[in-house]
Amino acid sequence: MRVGARTGMTLPAHGTSSGKVLLAWLDPDEVRRLLPHAKLAPLTDRTLTSRRDLEAHLVQVRELGYAANFGESEDEVRSVAVPVRDTGGNVRAALAISAPPSRLDEAAVAGVAAVLKEGAARISTVLPA
Repeated sequence: MRVGARTGMTLPAHGTSSGKVLLAWLDPDEVRRLLPHAKLAPLTDRTLTSRRDLEAHLVQVRELGYAANFGESEDEVRSVAVPVRDTGGNVRAALAISAPPSRLDEAAVAGVAAVLKEGAARISTVLPA
């Protein structure tokens, strides 16, 4: 299985696991500034389309320490992302993995997130504040 190059492709943050991780650790006012409309554009029929629902979801992302995406940005693509912090503890990036549903079921998400968190922690030790 292979994923084609996506150089230059951008997707709305509210529809991706990496984007949701980055939004989750922003100040809520900054999220509202970046997403000023109450209605968010759908990418698939699973995308969160309400800023209010997204804000509630971001609370869960912070509590869990990761975000998951089950076909929200693209049908038949699932992903998990965790925050990457600098040495000062600020979230600067996201570390993510994507897979088809046959290789990433809901039962595997927490384990995948744990492995990603280990990698993010190693990156964090060398990422300057």
